[in-house]
Amino acid sequence: RGGGRAQRFEDIVWSAIDEAGAGPRAPGGGAGVGGGKRRGARGGAARVLVEVGEGFGRPSLVSADIIVADGGGGDGGAIPMLDRVTRALWDNPEMAPVNVRARVLQSTGGELEEPGAQSECLADMTTIGFADEIARPDELFARYGAPASDPAWRP
Repeated sequence: RGGGRAQRFEDIVWSAIDEAGAGPRAPGGGAGVGGGKRRGARGGAARVLVEVGEGFGRPSLVSADIIVADGGGGDGGAIPMLDRVTRALWDNPEMAPVNVRARVLQSTGGELEEPGAQSECLADMTTIGFADEIARPDELFARYGAPASDPAWRP
């Protein structure tokens, strides 16, 4: 169940990146759960890593790291990309409400798949105005309104 859910949320992230033509994706087509990579409009490399935690009575935590190649996100595109991804995760069709932790990372050493590859954080939740690196449902509601999958939800 969790693997399928992570793949569905990864697809949500890629869709959010593609919608605005911000798709820095790696050659090689789709990959398995939690490590998808694709080719996009910019032709740069990117990898998306997604984890979906179980909430056990509380909102689940959806974590997403968008990894762009060295030079692929430092043009200021990381912030709007992160905002689009955050909104898409909040508006996911599967479960609501959720906590969101998302980051845009830049690969700074070696291939993205190499063990020990280095990365630098270009944008995290604080960059787009949240109190810390995890945006909670009340904060997400204040910014984006009710989640699309439950329009009647209120904090």
